[in-house]
Amino acid sequence: MGESMKRLSKRTNVLRFRPIVASTPAVDTAAQRYNLTTAEKRVLSAVMDSGGVRSVATALRISEATVKTHLQNIFGKTGARRQIDLVKLVIAGGASERTGPPAHDQLLATST
Repeated sequence: MGESMKRLSKRTNVLRFRPIVASTPAVDTAAQRYNLTTAEKRVLSAVMDSGGVRSVATALRISEATVKTHLQNIFGKTGARRQIDLVKLVIAGGASERTGPPAHDQLLATST
């Protein structure tokens, strides 16, 4: 490690940024379609990659309560009721060319 990096790492006031979780085109489409905030999009992307609340919280370095709050907001905007429904919704929405939000009940009926 270079001398400047050693000095930088010793500082206590170094800014820490949230890790960037790369989103997929399907997540981008869902975020735009359902008007998700940047934080909700980040959580949605992490759900698609990691799965559960604990792993999402760890990956994003936020509390589990914060993940749950964002998920509730996402559920409210998308009509999904569970994380697996949300994943199905994102996958189906990214694969379709529909212009409006798909009906949640129709999506679940066709995916089972």
